[in-house]
Amino acid sequence: MDIRNSNIKQLFSYEKKASRLELFFRIIYSILIGIVLYIYGIFAGICLVLQWFVILIAGRRIESLNRIIKGYLEYYTHVIGYLFLTTDIRPSIKPPSIAIFEKKLYYDRDTVEIIKKDS
Repeated sequence: MDIRNSNIKQLFSYEKKASRLELFFRIIYSILIGIVLYIYGIFAGICLVLQWFVILIAGRRIESLNRIIKGYLEYYTHVIGYLFLTTDIRPSIKPPSIAIFEKKLYYDRDTVEIIKKDS
């Protein structure tokens, strides 16, 4: 997949303008996202342990377990900027369909990008 796309946005970029009203809504919304992350995290943790045993015994990975673990990491990355007050753009509570890529910049510093998948 070509990641040079107009849909690419940098995560955790600085935004000078901040909404005071959004700050109050963020408290309630963050609790909802936290509940989703907690439940999803427990489920992903169980899948991680199962995947560990599968790799230990069979020497391979199960794709469905890998997708669940990967989905949790993508969702966490998607919502963490909002929870840590770096943006006022509210993420969806339902985990979105996104892809994360690592890109080497010209000055040899790593960065992570999120690209929304077309449904």
